[in-house]
Amino acid sequence: MKKGLLIIAFLWGVIAYGQFKLRIPVDSANYIALIEASGTQLTDWKKLDEVQVNFKKDYHLAKKNGRWGITDDHLNFLIEPSFSRVESYLDFMLCSRYGYLAIYDQELKLVKEINGFKSWESVADGQEVFWRAFGGINFLIIKTNEGCFVLNGETLEPLSESKYDDVFAMDGTVYLLKDEKFGFVANDGTVFEPQWNSISQYNSEVMEMTNETGHRVYIGTNGTPIPDTDSTLIYYEYSHHYKVYKNGKADLFDLHDSERKIAYSGIDIFPIGRAYRDQDRNMNWENNYLYAFKREGKIGLINEFDKVIIQPKFQFLKGGNKKVLIAMLDDRYGLFTYDGTPVLDTSYTYVEKSGNRKHDEKYFRLYQEKKKGIVTDEGVIIVPLQFDEVSVEQSGIITKRNNLYGFYTFEGKEVLKPKYKKVVSNHGGLEFVGNNGRCMVGEKGLLTPLNCDKISRTQNELKYYIANKIVVCGIKDEVVVDTTVYPRPKSVRIKNSRRELALVLSDNDFAEIEWQLTGKIGSISKQGKGFGVDPVFNNVISNRGILAGKFEADDYYLLDRALIVGKEHLQSFYPSSAHVGDTLFSYQSTWSRYGWHSDDYDPVITYPNNTYEFYSRNSYWSDSANFILPRIGASSKALLRGKVGFGEGQEVMGFKEYYEYLNSYYNLKIESPGFFNLLSESPILSVQNPLWQVKVFEDSHIPTYDESFVVYEEIGSNCALVSKDGRLYGIIEDGKHDLVPMKCSEIKKVEIGSSIYFLVLTQEEALGGFSKQGWTIYDAKGRIFDDLYDEVDVVGLNLFKLTKGDTYLVVDRSGKEIYRSRPGFILEENSN
Repeated sequence: MKKGLLIIAFLWGVIAYGQFKLRIPVDSANYIALIEASGTQLTDWKKLDEVQVNFKKDYHLAKKNGRWGITDDHLNFLIEPSFSRVESYLDFMLCSRYGYLAIYDQELKLVKEINGFKSWESVADGQEVFWRAFGGINFLIIKTNEGCFVLNGETLEPLSESKYDDVFAMDGTVYLLKDEKFGFVANDGTVFEPQWNSISQYNSEVMEMTNETGHRVYIGTNGTPIPDTDSTLIYYEYSHHYKVYKNGKADLFDLHDSERKIAYSGIDIFPIGRAYRDQDRNMNWENNYLYAFKREGKIGLINEFDKVIIQPKFQFLKGGNKKVLIAMLDDRYGLFTYDGTPVLDTSYTYVEKSGNRKHDEKYFRLYQEKKKGIVTDEGVIIVPLQFDEVSVEQSGIITKRNNLYGFYTFEGKEVLKPKYKKVVSNHGGLEFVGNNGRCMVGEKGLLTPLNCDKISRTQNELKYYIANKIVVCGIKDEVVVDTTVYPRPKSVRIKNSRRELALVLSDNDFAEIEWQLTGKIGSISKQGKGFGVDPVFNNVISNRGILAGKFEADDYYLLDRALIVGKEHLQSFYPSSAHVGDTLFSYQSTWSRYGWHSDDYDPVITYPNNTYEFYSRNSYWSDSANFILPRIGASSKALLRGKVGFGEGQEVMGFKEYYEYLNSYYNLKIESPGFFNLLSESPILSVQNPLWQVKVFEDSHIPTYDESFVVYEEIGSNCALVSKDGRLYGIIEDGKHDLVPMKCSEIKKVEIGSSIYFLVLTQEEALGGFSKQGWTIYDAKGRIFDDLYDEVDVVGLNLFKLTKGDTYLVVDRSGKEIYRSRPGFILEENSN
């Protein structure tokens, strides 16, 4: 990195709970002993460089003369200090120095030695360890001067006799390179030796390779091969089926139950839902799979045993709920039971489920050109096709015509004509606002008179103001059961802190459809006007209303020394409007790691005229920006100016991490040994002369902060390290300059369990007009100590080491002294 840029140190402290005693290493005149929190000294003084307590069980790491070894609880060496690194891996300890690796077990027995050692990599760490604990295998990659190999992490036995030219792990999968061919290791330990010309991921559970002719081969990461296909593999996420085409006929494959076969007499098949007959012989749409199948240009319905339930006669079939199917015949839609009995004749331009709320399983939205209504799954039209919009809510059905709102009950009774300006959700009821006042409805109908001045409600109490009185009502089962009337001047309080946000009723003109006559995906009009986007895509990826349909076409993006190759182009389109966007080289998701998202659209890489550029619609309020890093936590960032590469500049991330972000929808592939080596080595990417734009949002998506920095680095779910000049730094929290002021020349982040501390080097005014420089400590609550020190450190949860001159103290958060190295400075009263 350029001189003057901050280096953030991630220091990992270890604090012991349960069976381990809390030990704190203290040093005095180059001698170290262990003490406990009460101040009791636990060991004799030893001449050591450094000690890290509770490395494994009751073992400690100790450095002497610049080399690491392992000691017992009394700081006596059990493994002599002769290693440059000592690391923990599952039940083993890996001790390494140049050209040599020794692996010890929990009892410090030497179980394996490796000469010519270069490096090692664990395939299972973090969440992967948890996942593999339920049946998977941990893998250990060892790289030596003579080649690379993969060990079973539990037994340390090689998975294969082969030695490879290079090996690395990504997304829990081990990639193999030998003689310019590629292979991988499945989760169950099965080794698929290098034999393919390229390798990539189809999705999180399937690997995709190509042979010499470019033909694609698919194998599950669980080691199960997928039958050969003449086209791109097709995946149905909702049913977990994979579809392959061979000689013009489709077959479905279950990766997790490869013995289960679905026989049918037809040329194409589509999973659409599950159904079984209950004791009353009614179809129940939950336990057994049902499939639409194509025969002689028509669609029918079968179960998984090839029993024809509905003979082929439709253009399209889709599961509606447990009782009915949505079917298309002669370009019109209707409803049928699962045995083919008509429920609603096929005379409507579109039929769809009404949403995902409390009552939606029973009700469907009907379209007749531009008019809409509501029908039940028994075929009873309870809201006639007379409205511009209809919406099924928890309390009933809202109608809209000419931008005014009305209301129907679930029994089909029109309670309010469409003459109200807006509708507000109010603690289980719907409040309608018109020119003459307000009213509230529930499932049974009106709860108040029509022209109230004000209404407030809790779940079981309702208050409204009308004329010269205040009425307080009790509510049970959405019916008023008692009322009390007060004179108007009297105030009767019901707690209700809601903001009045009007419900917005809107509908889309088009819908995504898998057109079963062709087996392709596109967008169809709900008003009976044909396709908005012709069904031409085998697979689509989706996020927040935008789809990207895949079609085969290799292309590449040149990033400094890296040639990033794509398997497919992606055509973006918007099913709701049938708008078709740019053709994309790759598609990048920016879903937050913490489950929060504010982007209207996702950033992509485009290739207009083969000139690649990054851009991002980075929020609802910005137009476009060059994209480099995804969001972490409650803020977003984009590179507005700068060039991505491996040269000097603002360091960003490792190349492998960048590739994974870019490949979030599995559209990239590895086809050269040089690119494989880059992923294996993962050099750090940097940007030249960057300017970061930062936007932080509240949950309501209102921008609260907007400022530019030359350095911006997110270091937590709601914290970011920033600098305006590359010289002085600070920590902003939730978009505010109130955690660490922007006047620090260095900041170090320390994590102790789930607690985060910041060690900051800063300069402050002193008496007499002078300034002093020193270190202090912050945590999520703010600054812990008022004074500045020569050195500071975190030695445990809320335990700190403060150094001035040749004296240091170990203190807790309140400033209570745990240990003092020698007589010296007095700790000033802390700020908290």
